[in-house]
Amino acid sequence: MPQNGAEAAPNLCKRIRTNGAEILNYLFYIRKKIGTRHALVRCEFSDELVSSTTLKNELKQSTKGLKMRSIGRVLLTASLLAGGLFTTQAVSADVSYNIGWASEYHYRGILQKNSSASAGIDFEQGGFYAGAWTADVGDGLEIDGYFGYGITVEDFSASVGFTGYYYTGEFDDTYEEINVNLGYGWVSIEYSFGEYDNFDGPDQDYDFLAGTVDFGDSGFYATYGTFGDDFDGDYIEVGYGVTISEIDFGISVIQASDELSDQLDSSGNPTEGESLVFTIGKTF
Repeated sequence: MPQNGAEAAPNLCKRIRTNGAEILNYLFYIRKKIGTRHALVRCEFSDELVSSTTLKNELKQSTKGLKMRSIGRVLLTASLLAGGLFTTQAVSADVSYNIGWASEYHYRGILQKNSSASAGIDFEQGGFYAGAWTADVGDGLEIDGYFGYGITVEDFSASVGFTGYYYTGEFDDTYEEINVNLGYGWVSIEYSFGEYDNFDGPDQDYDFLAGTVDFGDSGFYATYGTFGDDFDGDYIEVGYGVTISEIDFGISVIQASDELSDQLDSSGNPTEGESLVFTIGKTF
């Protein structure tokens, strides 16, 4: 029984689970006050008495210096809470696998490798999603892991999640980021912000903003993306995809600014890059 004005953590959790507005506020509050990790974890797994004042103090004290992987654990906890909050009945899990090949593997306008094979696995249940994906980058493998929670209401969609990019060789160093996606009809917007380990140099902060128009059943799409903070550069990608006999085929043209391009002019200086990319893949 609560004493001295304190409130039992299980009661606080119950309010969070049963009030959709409050849980959404928690998800967006994480962006500004990332120290919610302690409050959510204690609320979820501890029976000790916690006053509202104590929770506010913990938020303030734990914000400074929290790394991306800690934010990821916050989102995992929040995603699990949200999954229980928005799912009113049992929903079967959906697991899928994918394999693919690209004539040039580009990511956000940046060339990673010519002729790259890839494979991945995805899990989805009641809005919660998680997955892993790997690709050949020449010097070892890129291995990505991600999870999050999304909702779809008629033509509107929204999701928040975490993605980590890891490498088995010396091709690149670790990136970890938070992803927020909004969509309505043919139009979608992605905003991501994260940290780059940068080998032996100082860690770098970056953000990425992209808008995509997917022209429905026609198969055509267009994307514009731009980097900010410690990173710079932008790109445009226009492409077409079609499925034939359960195999996905794609073709795209990518034009990247000189900050993202691997191409050089006659003087050896970076210049805008243009690439024509072919892809083939299958999902099981």
